[in-house]
Amino acid sequence: MRRLILPLLAALALAGCGKDAGQAFLDSRTPPSLGPRFWKPDGWAWGVIRIQGAPEIRYGVAAPAIDPGGKVMIIATGYGESAEVYYETVRDLNTRGWSVWVVEPHGQGGSGRFPGARDVGRSAGFDKDAAAIRWLVENVIRPSQADDVVLAAHGSAAYAALWAAEHGLRNVDRVVVWSPDPTEPRNPGLAERLTRLGMGGLRASGSGWKRPTVNLTGRSTLPQAWPVANPDLRMGGPGWSWYAARVQAYQAVSPEYFGLLAVPTEIRSTGDFQGLCESTSQCRFVRAPKQEHLAGDPIRTAWLDDLTSDPAHHAE
Repeated sequence: MRRLILPLLAALALAGCGKDAGQAFLDSRTPPSLGPRFWKPDGWAWGVIRIQGAPEIRYGVAAPAIDPGGKVMIIATGYGESAEVYYETVRDLNTRGWSVWVVEPHGQGGSGRFPGARDVGRSAGFDKDAAAIRWLVENVIRPSQADDVVLAAHGSAAYAALWAAEHGLRNVDRVVVWSPDPTEPRNPGLAERLTRLGMGGLRASGSGWKRPTVNLTGRSTLPQAWPVANPDLRMGGPGWSWYAARVQAYQAVSPEYFGLLAVPTEIRSTGDFQGLCESTSQCRFVRAPKQEHLAGDPIRTAWLDDLTSDPAHHAE
């Protein structure tokens, strides 16, 4: 045991403190590789949510040039993504008449990071991200009963969105999650033990951020392009605290709890999580390809059409 702990402690000491640990990054630069369709939407503005026990959580918002008429879209980003990845999507949704809010998890994207190596994915609990979603809706957006409000979440953010939907998310008409991460949490006991011992900042899998060697001009590589121009957005593999938090979130949205859903929910996946929908009439499963928001135009347009369709369509 001593041989294991000493190298771990040494790694923690060498990690150092991240720049402005805990504070959100609100001044990103556009990568020179990207064309205008991927640039910041007109009127885009940043904001910060502060949840006790977590670094600052960054969100952004842009509204259409015309009156949105009570149409609100909230997008929660997945692991390794920043809000900048969704600039094109925000612009497209604005064109369709929707006001769009994009919120990141704490410790990722441009949200505040934990002390230590900045590119290690860490978490104080997905419940913090669920609380941030609820806070954004109830205290910043404050939609009326007449507004059409959709919460959309990608990848690992599906856990936070579903957690929020199960526990008191008000004034949201529909939740849509796509490409949720379906795998069982790896080494759950070890992740929890190391996190309790203060070693949650050690990388559990993957490697540190590396400069990509692929062409960075297209939609599919947006998550790689933005960190090249913005060191504060860089993210490598997750740490043990992220895995420990994911264990808790995985249990919170398991089938026995899924019946608590108070909001009509749609899961878009290649097949994963389909069983969750069978436990409640509030859930609708749609078989769909992965990462629709980064796919070619036909797949992405179908995804946008579904997000913005009339709620009555989903009740059929």
